Amino acid sequence: MINKTQKKALLKSLGKKHIHKVMIYAEENEVLKDTQEPFSHSTFSAVINGRLDHPVIENVIFAAASYHYALSQKEATARLDFVNKINKNG
Repeated sequence: MINKTQKKALLKSLGKKHIHKVMIYAEENEVLKDTQEPFSHSTFSAVINGRLDHPVIENVIFAAASYHYALSQKEATARLDFVNKINKNG
């Protein structure tokens, strides 16, 4: 079950529309119910908020958060490199 400290870190790394991002990540990685349907928005919400214990969804949430954190770090580095390169040559 996700605790408050974990939730804070997850929300910080996922940013706005966090549940939507996790749902897209789950769909892209083919994480589906036994019926081969995607999990609902409310399921992801309940797990993130610590109201539901679902290890599979928890793993997807942490994986999505890690993915989005790495992506934001890569974008920040690329922007900084660009600014430094332009300012150095300008």
